[in-house]
Amino acid sequence: MAMAEDRGNLKDLVDSLMQTKDEIKVQIHLAGLEVRDEYQRVSEKLEELKTQYQPVKEAVNESAGGVIAALTLAAEEMKCSFSRIVNSLKDSSDADS
Repeated sequence: MAMAEDRGNLKDLVDSLMQTKDEIKVQIHLAGLEVRDEYQRVSEKLEELKTQYQPVKEAVNESAGGVIAALTLAAEEMKCSFSRIVNSLKDSSDADS
C-alpha cells in the first residue's frame, strides 16, 4: 500500500510542478535573462523527470521504491527552483513598481 501511496504522491508532485511551470511561463516574458535561463534549465530537468517517472508509475516490484525516492528528491529540488524563479519574478515586478 505504501508503494502505491508513494507513486500517488510523486504523481501529484509532478503534476503540481507542471502546473507551476505553465504559470511561470506566462510571466517569464517580462523577466530578466538570468531568470529565463534558470526557468529553461529547470523546465528541461522537469521534462527529464517526467520521462523517468513514466515507467516507475506502473512498476510493481520493491526496487521501484528507491527509484520513487530518487525521483521525489529531484522533484522537490525542482519545486525549490521554481519557487526561486517565482520570487525573482515578484522581486522584479516590485522593483518596476
